[in-house]
Amino acid sequence: MWKHNFKMKTLKSHLVCFALLSILSMQFSHAQIAYQWQKAYGGSLNDGAYSISTTNDGGTIVGGYSYSGISGIKTESAYGLGDYWVLKLDADGNVEWQKTYGGSGLDVLVQVVQTADGGYFVGGYSQSPISGNKTENSIAGTPDIWLLRIDGVGNILWQTDLGGNGTDYLGDVNETSDGGCIIGGYSNSSNSGDKTENSKGNLDYWIIKLNSDGSIGWQNTIGGTSIDQCHAAEQLPDGTYFISGYSSSPISFDKTEAPVGPFNNYDAWIMQLNASGSIIWQNVIGGSSVENLYAAKITPDNGAILAIQSNSNISGDKTENTISGVVGDMDYWLVKVDHLGNVEWENTLGGIHADLCYDVVLTTSGGYAVAGHSLSGVSGDKTNANWGDTYDYWAVGVDSLGAVIWDKTYGGLNEDYGYAMSGNENGQFIIAGNSASGISGDRTEASYGVYDFWLIKFRPVCDSTGEVCNTLDDDCDGLIDESVIEDIYIYNLGETSVCQGAGVTMFAEYTGASVQWTRNGIPLPGATGPGYVALASGNYACITTSDCGEATSNAIHVTINKKPKAKVVAGGPTTFCDGDFVYLNELPTAGCTYLWQKDGTSIPGAVLNTYVATTTGNYRCIVTKTETGCFNTSNSIIVTVDCKVGEIQTLELSIYPNPASSNITIKTNNTDPKTISIFNAVGALVYNTLSVEENVLVAINHLPAGVYYVDMAAEYGKGNCTFVKE
Repeated sequence: MWKHNFKMKTLKSHLVCFALLSILSMQFSHAQIAYQWQKAYGGSLNDGAYSISTTNDGGTIVGGYSYSGISGIKTESAYGLGDYWVLKLDADGNVEWQKTYGGSGLDVLVQVVQTADGGYFVGGYSQSPISGNKTENSIAGTPDIWLLRIDGVGNILWQTDLGGNGTDYLGDVNETSDGGCIIGGYSNSSNSGDKTENSKGNLDYWIIKLNSDGSIGWQNTIGGTSIDQCHAAEQLPDGTYFISGYSSSPISFDKTEAPVGPFNNYDAWIMQLNASGSIIWQNVIGGSSVENLYAAKITPDNGAILAIQSNSNISGDKTENTISGVVGDMDYWLVKVDHLGNVEWENTLGGIHADLCYDVVLTTSGGYAVAGHSLSGVSGDKTNANWGDTYDYWAVGVDSLGAVIWDKTYGGLNEDYGYAMSGNENGQFIIAGNSASGISGDRTEASYGVYDFWLIKFRPVCDSTGEVCNTLDDDCDGLIDESVIEDIYIYNLGETSVCQGAGVTMFAEYTGASVQWTRNGIPLPGATGPGYVALASGNYACITTSDCGEATSNAIHVTINKKPKAKVVAGGPTTFCDGDFVYLNELPTAGCTYLWQKDGTSIPGAVLNTYVATTTGNYRCIVTKTETGCFNTSNSIIVTVDCKVGEIQTLELSIYPNPASSNITIKTNNTDPKTISIFNAVGALVYNTLSVEENVLVAINHLPAGVYYVDMAAEYGKGNCTFVKE
């Protein structure tokens, strides 16, 4: 029985008491099973999903077959016995659009995959003539490959019917780097229609490379004398192709390796084709019984992960017996091969009954997840009981070496067949298939028809620490972001009391989606990053916000201490001859210390607010506030000594009385015209006169008490002295 055929089953009858006890038991066993959402989609008849992919907008594209007309959620009439049915869903599983494609016969969708431009390839098989929205006849009235290229909202851009005079089925389709696609199919047609080679056995791999407009670039019929079915085809980064499926052919025609088991038993058959479709290498993988490969994905190392159904015990490439120990019940068989098709590791996964896998995906953690359906109860690798006596969905996650990390069972009391799986960057998965269960078990919606599309979005790896606001069910309790309390904490680097200009660096640790820094409760414009440098005094905090609410952090008090004032003035001319001097004064500030520097070097012992400069240099004063340690550097005053001793006479100058309160007499031995100037302690001129007298009387009763500097300058000399005003 191949992938797309299924047989409806009925529930076995049980005693009422036994049934109730079983249901209660199963409910208890499923108590820990959780999902983001689960939804059914269908019309009044049979509808089944075979393909699902995550789209680039975070939604989902799902496709399969439909026998239903307008009914349930189906909005378009049926064209024939069965049609392609494609639904585009948003991240929450809501239908954004849906499309029905088909003719008057049977049309079964196998694969839908998004293209780089946001459109989709939709492929399967059809035996419809020109009718409905099918524009080409089935070549022999038998199934042909029918492929459509649609845009991002489901409109048909082009379509093609590919086949010969026999039966031709699509197993897989994927986009290629040139905007075309690679088709992996199988066929028993001879050289006829689109097929350019005769069949080599009962069924052969039929590999077709299509150009971006749907025309055939090349094709190759690959097989032996028996049955060979291709179910996976994907382009490798170097432009070659990885092809896989299963085969019962002996060594014959293209098949260079004998089956591992007896004649007519299937093995996995994998190969690499060059850019023109010729075989580079091939390998047969299997055991002594039956291996059916329905899915494979290229891995980052250019190898592949293979999802195989197997009922072989230890033999050939198989290193483990079937879980049941009975040949006949299939298990999942996950096989990792390298870039040359050699087996790196393999693992048998299953319970005591039949377990059938149909899809495999790569996980964001570097492992793999495989999905299908299972009849097994709690046994082997299966940790949850089935809801009924029929198949339930079963997904298993493994690490990079195949060790089981998690497994999930989903189902109702009737048949639930899992056929496809997708994953996303958030560690979430969606499993899809066909469900005949109404409201029961994990299914919460009534049936629309006999079978419905049934999709379940779940996160298998749970966080025991609880929920975080991230639209994920972190603790796998079936609820998203419930009772989330956002958390935020801020901390500083270094001291919180610093001098002006230094700043205090702070950081926030938070669980919300965004942050906003505040000062004294007021939001700071643009301060929305995890770090902030405070340059002003105040109380700082940070608010984190998400869809789940907001939280405010602890507060940090920041003190920015002001620097003391620092300004130096000269008490007289700053240019003079050797032997003379100038008083430099730093305005005194309470609670401060002083340190004078010349040419950037501290002057030993110069720790008063005044300094007498006698030599050429660049003078400044560093003022430090004792309480805070904050300092400021004054302006600079350049002092120049530009003449030698003797070039200018030193005038003898004296003052009496000294100290004085009302008048002073300035006495000199020089009768030449001379300028007499009096400066206060901060260098301000308070008196100036021109005199030829030896004794000059000056009234000082109007001056404040303090120290004053007298400067006398004649043509051939100068002198100075100080007096104190009482």
